[in-house]
Parts: sequence; structure tokens; C-alpha cells
Amino acid sequence: MDKDRISDIKKMALENRHHYFYINMNEYSDCGFFDGNKFLNDAGKKLKKKADILHAFPLNGELEELFCDNITVEWMKKLRELCSIYNCLLIINNRLDIARVIEADGVFFDKCGILIKDIIDISEGLIIGTNQENFEFADYIIDNKDTFHILD
Repeated sequence: MDKDRISDIKKMALENRHHYFYINMNEYSDCGFFDGNKFLNDAGKKLKKKADILHAFPLNGELEELFCDNITVEWMKKLRELCSIYNCLLIINNRLDIARVIEADGVFFDKCGILIKDIIDISEGLIIGTNQENFEFADYIIDNKDTFHILD
């Protein structure tokens, strides 16, 4: 599929989506235990509030890295299913690898040392968001007031 067609599809997917919610897996982790049921329950509440886009933050830090990634993938796959039921886009924060594995709709880069233009080829088909100053290749940005803007 050509890149212009992909861009058009991504822009259409973002249009008329005004309810942007966040969920952070780290808020459901305590002393090495991740409460996945509470995580999904709270995500479901956000989706029932008519979330159009759910921006999910993967686990990091507290748990051993490999275990952390496996838990993240397991529960993000369940979140992906839940978002599909509610016709909500799922955007993963900073983790292109996890976004690909769980078949998320997009990835958001806020603390990425790599320029967006260098990520485009390996993120083909995904919606790309950022709050970085270098946003010329992104599909949307979140500004410093948490306002969502679709880019042309």
C-alpha cells in the first residue's frame, strides 16, 4: 500500500475522535504484583465514558525487565480486545515493539531519542503521535495543555 494511502487511512481513523483518555499500567503495580483485573476494570470504565482513543503506558521500572515486558504484553493484548469491542483506538506510549506485538492502532513518542522521521519506515500502518518539537512526520500531537491536534 502506498504511503499516501496509509496516511489518508490514519487521518480518517483520527477524525471525529475527541475523547482521549490515559491509562498507566504502573498505577496498578505494587511491590512486584500487577493487578491486571483492576487495570482492565478501570480501562472498561474509561471506554464506557465513550473514549475514542485510549493512550496506554506500559509497565516499567519496578519489575525485572523481561518479566515486566511479558506482563505488559499479556495485559495489553486483553486491553486491545476490550478497545476493539468499544471501537476505541489503542495507542501505546513509547514502545513500538509492544504496539506491534499486540496490534495496537498506534504509538506515541514523548521521550524518544530517535527522530520521528527515522521511525516512520518501521512503524508503517501505525498512527504516530508525539509531543516532541520535531513532529513533522507525526499524525497527531498532544500539546503542553493536553490538547489533541491532527496534523496535515
